[in-house]
Amino acid sequence: MLTEVSAEGCYDAGDNEALADAAMLLPAERAAELVQRIIARNAPLQAAACAGLLQRMAARFLARSAAGVSTELLESAAQALVSALPGEPAAATPTAGWRQALPVTPALVVDLLSALCHLGVRPLGEQAVDHLLNRPDRFAVDAILVPAACLLSEQGWPASDWPPTRRLRAHCLDQLARRIAEPLVPPVDFARDSRVDCSCAHCRELSAFLADPERSVWVFKAARQHRNHVEYSIRRDQCDVSRETDRRGSTHALVCTKNQASFERRVLQRQKDLVDQARLRQPFGQ
Repeated sequence: MLTEVSAEGCYDAGDNEALADAAMLLPAERAAELVQRIIARNAPLQAAACAGLLQRMAARFLARSAAGVSTELLESAAQALVSALPGEPAAATPTAGWRQALPVTPALVVDLLSALCHLGVRPLGEQAVDHLLNRPDRFAVDAILVPAACLLSEQGWPASDWPPTRRLRAHCLDQLARRIAEPLVPPVDFARDSRVDCSCAHCRELSAFLADPERSVWVFKAARQHRNHVEYSIRRDQCDVSRETDRRGSTHALVCTKNQASFERRVLQRQKDLVDQARLRQPFGQ
């Protein structure tokens, strides 16, 4: 049976709808047991897929609660998923070297909190939100939490107004408000952020150029490998510098001209922050 195979690790998100349909053909206790096995086996590498499966099963169990199907049967599966969320040291399990955990997505957060809300397990929901908020390296505000909070808010009742979801939304609104309150003004001179990770002689020249409030152009004449290295540092550290190569003469030059890329990125970010703030402030379900 598909559910048995998935419980042994042959599983991905595309199986969820068929798995949920197949599981619901079984007695509720057996279905819940298989879902718990699938999640326990696969969540360390495929947390988002497992959250999608749990959300589908929770909705199906809830829809049949009047017929005596208890959502409590899925609580073990929910606990297994929360315990295996990315970034949890206790969730680290040996896996084949070629298998890598799939990236975290906003859908993981949306499906997880929706499922926990359907199951009515608020303490587990609070535990999940604690996990999300305490691991910004894995659950970045801009890439993961804000999009997820917007989707949950627009999804409507009950998940949108569930206390753990409200706490996530409040955290996102606070982060957005802090950034929106920051001054947004263009540079007043040619000084730019001069932080460069590399400390070689050429990159120190780059850093000094960036910090200089009067110089707008730096002509770096050097062998190709040195020019390439400086270009790499500029790209990696997102320096406010446009580049072109002057190939005149026997020694080519990298011509670096300061720009306002950082300020322009902040302008775009401000526009997005205002849109996201408005989305999160909308009445639930709109």
